[in-house]
Amino acid sequence: MVESWVKFLTKTPENERLLAQEDAILQVTERICKLMKEQGVSKAQLARKMGIRVANLNYILDGEAHISIRTVSDLFFHLNHVFEIR
Repeated sequence: MVESWVKFLTKTPENERLLAQEDAILQVTERICKLMKEQGVSKAQLARKMGIRVANLNYILDGEAHISIRTVSDLFFHLNHVFEIR
């Protein structure tokens, strides 16, 4: 069932591109949330460190915001972690 759903979603190059975007967003936001949990950092604390509102952080972590690599790097920096791509 999952395989057929993935085939359906990637039927066109455009859909394949959009699925790849969603996967990248999911990987980054999941890593950030995992680091927050491991370090006991709340959304309010992280937002304060970054100088943004909690609502903006929620928008980022929900995958709704179009954020730059600089913002991703800042998120990791404020969680004492280096952002790297493998």
